[in-house]
Amino acid sequence: MEQQAYGDRQTGTVRTFTTRTEADVLAMTLIAHGIPAHVYESGSQHPSLDWVEGIKVVVAADDLERALQLLAGLEGTTTG
Repeated sequence: MEQQAYGDRQTGTVRTFTTRTEADVLAMTLIAHGIPAHVYESGSQHPSLDWVEGIKVVVAADDLERALQLLAGLEGTTTG
């Protein structure tokens, strides 16, 4: 579980993708389940770096565990 700070907010990465479309789908799914989510790209002038650095779906640190449990349930797995 990767955690980082954006401004004065603590956030956690739910998953990192290589395409914006995949990240958007997960973010929309989390939002539909009441978990505010954001997609963060590398911010580089070179979009090809997104493939290397990944496109992250992040949530507030307080929502991270719930988001991971939801994702596990959607994938048919359980968290320990």
